[in-house]
Formats: sequence, C-alpha cells, structure tokens
Amino acid sequence: MSGQPEPLMSAARRFVAARPFTGPRALMRRFGIGLQGARWLLVNLEQQGVVRGHWRRLVAAGSLGGSELYSFRIYRVQPWAWRSLQGGA
Repeated sequence: MSGQPEPLMSAARRFVAARPFTGPRALMRRFGIGLQGARWLLVNLEQQGVVRGHWRRLVAAGSLGGSELYSFRIYRVQPWAWRSLQGGA
C-alpha cells in the first residue's frame, strides 16, 4: 500500500476527530485530494480505531495484502478520538 505523507495523516486525524461523522468527500474537499487518497486515509484511520464504517452505507469491498478492505460513504468517529489528541484517556 502506498502511503500518504505523515503530515497529511496527522492533519486528517485532527480534522476527522473534531466531527461526529465524516466521509471521503469531506476529506477530498478539505485536503484537495482525490477519492483514492481519501479512501486510503479513512482505511488507515479505521485501522487506528479513530473511525468505524457505517454498515448501511457500504460502497465497495476488496482485499489488499490478504486483508479485507471496505469503503463507506459515511464513517462514525469514535467519541474518544478528539480527547485522545488532547492527551486525555
């Protein structure tokens, strides 16, 4: 998997953590990236536990490196995500 620069990942994490819901289009608008880049960011944020996919909005499914990947229109942001950025529990 090709990686996005770490500053973009950190900025995306802060952007997403400040919202109750997010999706690829929000990341595309905010960071001026394409759909694939936005999906990549969301998959990585999901692997970190920051977001979880909203099962009713599944757009695509596939596999990469032997693991299943899902792409959603809407992601639910974990309630603790912002607090963890601030150094809280």
